[in-house]
Amino acid sequence: LCARPCLFHSSGTCTNGASCEFCHLQHLDPPAKMDKRQQERLVSLPRDRALQLALDSVRQKMLAIGARCWSAYSNLCETCGAPQSRGDPSRRALLRDERPVVKLMAAMNLRRLLI
Repeated sequence: LCARPCLFHSSGTCTNGASCEFCHLQHLDPPAKMDKRQQERLVSLPRDRALQLALDSVRQKMLAIGARCWSAYSNLCETCGAPQSRGDPSRRALLRDERPVVKLMAAMNLRRLLI
């Protein structure tokens, strides 16, 4: 879960090594962020639906990276009062207002989705 890339690591001048608070992995693109219009679109969705879309995106990201922390996902669903996703979320029918939100969530990194 990358916080931010280390600006010094790419130039080979990071002196913090393993204790560095920034990520030393290669980052090709900056993480996606919601703009004001997208935030308004998300807020306009019913709370339960917005929560389910976010949890589906978190689940897809965890599957993509091979995460082994499914108990954390279960706890997240339980804390939010949402049922755990079953099956492939990408196969669910999306409303017109939901498509841009889901597309943006797919481009966001896991850390940004969780905060």
